Amino acid sequence: ALLAVFVLSTSACRELPLDGDLAGQWKLTQIQFPDGTVVTADETDVHYRFYRHLGTFFSVKYGSFKANIDYNYPKLVMDFAAGVGYYPRAFGIIPPEDYKPAEGTPMVVTYTISKLSSSHLEMTSDQGVTIIARKF
Repeated sequence: ALLAVFVLSTSACRELPLDGDLAGQWKLTQIQFPDGTVVTADETDVHYRFYRHLGTFFSVKYGSFKANIDYNYPKLVMDFAAGVGYYPRAFGIIPPEDYKPAEGTPMVVTYTISKLSSSHLEMTSDQGVTIIARKF
């Protein structure tokens, strides 16, 4: 009985993800650009991580940055308040033409999720970029 009380008290305080299957770390396996360019897992080391209201995007080669996220399946809105960094295309992001990362301008990208399970994610941005990823 004492063990049950301990388990209940420690698990009640733990923060659980709000985003269901989206929560966790994803390895991009393919990025399909609207111009026909396809980048495969062999060519990229990009990862996305979603937890609660935060998205973290990182690559050994290109660094990392964060975004506030608003997730309401099938829509995923990423608000890059501090900018996306200097290599957004490497992360499958096409910024708007007026985006100026050197000035720290914010950017919002909206995705529509077409497939989501505990191990597979496919989504397409409003700019026409399709991201395919597996849970890492």
